[in-house]
Amino acid sequence: MSNRLSQLSADWNDLIQMHDAPGIGPDPSAELPSEEVEQVRRVYERSAAAGRQRLLEAFRGLLKDRIDALEETAEEAAELSGRAELENAEARKGPLQNAGAEKAAVFGKNLDLIYQYLGITYDELSAVTGISRSTLNTFIRERPAPSLGSVMQVSVSLGLHPTVLLAGYPELESWEGMVDLEMAGLGALPSGVKEKSLENTSETMGRILHEDPPPEEGNPADWLRRVEDAAKKIAPYCPSPGGALGAVIGRHYGGMKGAGIAAVVAHAHRSAVEKPDLEGFRYPGPFVEHNLRLKLRGGYWG
Repeated sequence: MSNRLSQLSADWNDLIQMHDAPGIGPDPSAELPSEEVEQVRRVYERSAAAGRQRLLEAFRGLLKDRIDALEETAEEAAELSGRAELENAEARKGPLQNAGAEKAAVFGKNLDLIYQYLGITYDELSAVTGISRSTLNTFIRERPAPSLGSVMQVSVSLGLHPTVLLAGYPELESWEGMVDLEMAGLGALPSGVKEKSLENTSETMGRILHEDPPPEEGNPADWLRRVEDAAKKIAPYCPSPGGALGAVIGRHYGGMKGAGIAAVVAHAHRSAVEKPDLEGFRYPGPFVEHNLRLKLRGGYWG
C-alpha cells in the first residue's frame, strides 16, 4: 500500500509540473477534500493506471475550482475599481479637462498651419469657414476649446476630416501601423515617405514659427518651404483638398513620413466631409481649390 501512496504522490507532482500549476502544493491531502483523497487511494489500490486517471480528474476539478474562485475575485475587484473611479470623479476631472484643453489647443495650431500654408487673410478664412474673424483669431492665438460646431464648420469648409484637423504627433504615431503607405491613393507614395522614420518635429517647427530661434534652426520661410514641398510631392497620390492639407499638418508634426500618414488618413475620410451640394453650395469651394492649385502647381490634380 505504501508503494501505491508513493505512486499517488509522484503522479500528483508530475501533474503539477506538467500543467505549470503554481500555488498547488506537493501533498494532495493538503489540496483535496479528505473524502476525495480516500477515493483516489482506493482506486490506486486496485490499479495504478486507474488511480492516475482518477487523480487527474481530481486535479482538473481542483484547477476548475481555483479558476472559478479567481474569476469571482477578479469580478469583485473590477466592481470595486469601478466604484472607486466614481468616488474619485472629482479628482479625475482635472486630468481629463487638461487632456481636453491640450487637444483643443491642437485644433488652433492646426488651423494656424493651414492659414499660413494657404497664405490667405483672416477675412478670407472667415468667409470660407463661416466663422467670424475675431473667433478665428481666438482659436489660433488664445486657443480656447472650440465648439463641436466650429470644428465641423472648418472641417467641411476645407474638406479636411476632424480626425486630421485635431491630429498631432501622438495620432500620427498611432496611425503609423494602420496606414498602408504602399497602397495609398493612386499608387505607392514617394520612396522618401516610406524610407524615413516617423520623427517628432513639432517642437522644432513650433520654435521656427512662433519664437526667435537660433539661425541654424531655420525660420518661418524654411518651414513654409518644407510643408509646400511635402504637400506638392504627396498630393498627386492623395488627390483631394483634405489629402493635401493633411500632408501640411503631418509634415509639421512628423516630418515627411508624418506628411504621408496624415495625407492618406485625410484622403481616405474625404467622403465624410466633402459636400458637393449642401443647400446649393459646394464644400470645399472654388476659393480653397484655387489657392491649393497655386500652392501645388504641377502637383495639383484638378
